[in-house]
Amino acid sequence: MDDSEKRLPVSFRLSNRHKRGLELGALHEHRSQTNFIEKLISDYCEQHGLDLTRAEVGNDEKANP
Repeated sequence: MDDSEKRLPVSFRLSNRHKRGLELGALHEHRSQTNFIEKLISDYCEQHGLDLTRAEVGNDEKANP
């Protein structure tokens, strides 16, 4: 596994509703919750032309608050 594919811990809070959605979506897709989140992010980036292979996020690609 090279440095670009290292597994990094991430922590965030979800409402009960969104946590249940994560559980149901992962079960429906026969994926772990981690893998399901990774797929959602990959699909989103692909649909919006965002390059996941870039090392850094530029100012133009940062999410708006």
